[in-house]
Amino acid sequence: GKKRAVHPVHAIRPALDVPLDRPPRRLRPHNGGAGSRQAREPVTPSHGRPSGRRQRPLPAPLLTLLDEHRHIARLLVVLQQQVAALRQSGRADIGTVRAVMDYMTRYPNRHHHPKEDLVLAKVEAANPAIADIATELRRAHGTLARQGQALLALLPGSAQHSKRMRGERLRQLLADYIFSMRRHMHYEESILFEEAARLLRKADWKDIEAAVPSIVDPIFGETTAPEYEALLAN
Repeated sequence: GKKRAVHPVHAIRPALDVPLDRPPRRLRPHNGGAGSRQAREPVTPSHGRPSGRRQRPLPAPLLTLLDEHRHIARLLVVLQQQVAALRQSGRADIGTVRAVMDYMTRYPNRHHHPKEDLVLAKVEAANPAIADIATELRRAHGTLARQGQALLALLPGSAQHSKRMRGERLRQLLADYIFSMRRHMHYEESILFEEAARLLRKADWKDIEAAVPSIVDPIFGETTAPEYEALLAN
């Protein structure tokens, strides 16, 4: 199988350094009592910088979520290339766009985001100060799913495709989706994953893994499904 390096907690960083419309909000410290480690540690995103605290390896399920973000980020680059092609010539490789969006609606929407929703619930229970942000992230999962499904349905060759949808419209839809997904992953890694690494325990991660059935990743798993092989050449 594929091996991963064991990263310390401070190594969590956004999937891509992209301009965002607003920075991640800092959280109020968890009020865990005068003697608790959580009460003494400030909750601020580290963005990959050493914090000076004792380093702990990240839990394996959190490493998996980070790996999946890397995979999504790689496919967003493929979509960005198609946005550039639409801008330059008004044409895109619709087969490539369809393959990416098919994957996004089949794997992250059905496997990755449900795991994150469970992480959100655990973190929110451990630190109620994250409630508003947890609600935003949870809502974003639904929005991204609907956004991706609608985009896939509007591609040429789909049942709902309108002949009036021109290249500029497709370019804008793709650009919006890319921006929304990148921003969402940035917030998750800067806030949610930092909090999860700090607050959740082995039993919490076991609960999360047990609640979400294992699904083979059709692109980045041990083998790549034939319909997606061309994507890895991009």
